[in-house]
Amino acid sequence: MDNKVISENLKLQSEHLSFLQGECQRHAKKLAARPFIKTFESLLELAELQHTNQLQLLTVLSGQAGGTNA
Repeated sequence: MDNKVISENLKLQSEHLSFLQGECQRHAKKLAARPFIKTFESLLELAELQHTNQLQLLTVLSGQAGGTNA
């Protein structure tokens, strides 16, 4: 998989995370009454952390690839 494909996947992942965050905020009052919401919020936080780590890894790998090709 090349960096372009990875970048596109990360962009889509970011869009999905933004959508989920927006939905959580939009329905916060309704969701607060539901027992599963804390689990869902924890999973969303984990997904955000994984996404951030993937972005950082791509940045590092892109930098290394650029350095070896120069």
